[in-house]
Amino acid sequence: TWGTACKHAEEQLSGLLAATREKTKTSFEAERRDWIDADHRLGRIAEEKVAEVQGALAEENKLQQDSLEYSRMMCDEVCHLHIDLEETRKFRVAKGEKLHEAVRTKLDEVRDSIAAEQRIRQESEATFLELFGQMGRRMQKEIDDSKKERHEGTHRLFALMEAVIPQLEKSRSVKTRAIRENPPTQWQ
Repeated sequence: TWGTACKHAEEQLSGLLAATREKTKTSFEAERRDWIDADHRLGRIAEEKVAEVQGALAEENKLQQDSLEYSRMMCDEVCHLHIDLEETRKFRVAKGEKLHEAVRTKLDEVRDSIAAEQRIRQESEATFLELFGQMGRRMQKEIDDSKKERHEGTHRLFALMEAVIPQLEKSRSVKTRAIRENPPTQWQ
C-alpha cells in the first residue's frame, strides 16, 4: 500500500522527472540552438559591422591621408606663394630703388643742365654787355674821330679858303684890270 503507492509515486515521479528532464533537455537544446543561431547571427552581424567599421576606418584613414596630403600640398603652395611674394616684393623694392636712383640721376642732370645754362646765360649776358660796351666805345670813338676829322677838315677848308680866296681875289682883280685895259675883240 504504502510501498506500492510509493513505488507508484516513484514511477510517476520518475516519469514526470524524465518528462521534465526530456522537456528541459529539448527546451535546453532548442534554446541552445537558438542561442547558437543567435550567436552565429550576432557573429555574422558583428563581422559585417566590423567589416563596415574597418571599411569606414579604411575610408577614414584614406580621407585622413588625402586630407594630410592636401594639407601638405596647400602648405607647400602657401610657402611657395609666400616665397614668390617675398621675391616679388624684393624685386619691386630693388626696381623701385633703381628707378629712384635713375630719377635722382636724371634730376641731378637736369639741375646741372639748368645751372650750366644759367652760367652760360650769365656769361653770354656779360659777353653781350662787354661786346655792346666795346661796340659803343668804338662807335663813340668813331663819332669823336669823325667829329675831329670834320672839324679838322673844316679848319683845313677854311685855312685853304683863307689862303686861296685872297689869291683868287688878287687874280680876279688882275684879270679884271687886264680885261678893262685890253678888252677882247669879240665883245666889241
